[in-house]
Amino acid sequence: RQQLSRHDEALTIFEGGQLWLGNYMCTQGLSSLSLNITKVSPATSGQGQSIEADLKFTVNSGEAVVQGVYVVAGRLDAMGQEVSLSPVPNSWKHEPDGFGMVGLQGVVSREGTGPSPARFAGLVPVLGCDAF
Repeated sequence: RQQLSRHDEALTIFEGGQLWLGNYMCTQGLSSLSLNITKVSPATSGQGQSIEADLKFTVNSGEAVVQGVYVVAGRLDAMGQEVSLSPVPNSWKHEPDGFGMVGLQGVVSREGTGPSPARFAGLVPVLGCDAF
């Protein structure tokens, strides 16, 4: 899992201005997710990268569509290709009633070719939530 070629590859996956799209499941049901990468910089440890992004979620309950937006920040550990993004306290840009902020923990990789060959997959580390 810690091959040098994978290390170099991981450092090229995230860039400012990227928009990552996906889904995750929590107690409110299936939620769509967009992760707008706002800042990528070298990590203070010298290995990996620091990442900041706006996380937007949308839940369609059948009765109403609920959206929320807040800031997440964290780190890419390039050696293991692991990414951990945590909510930034008090960073709500749009806070719906009854919803809380969640983070993302996963692994990045390059798959195939084409306009979107990168993949970021993992878990939403909150009780009642699942994979993304």
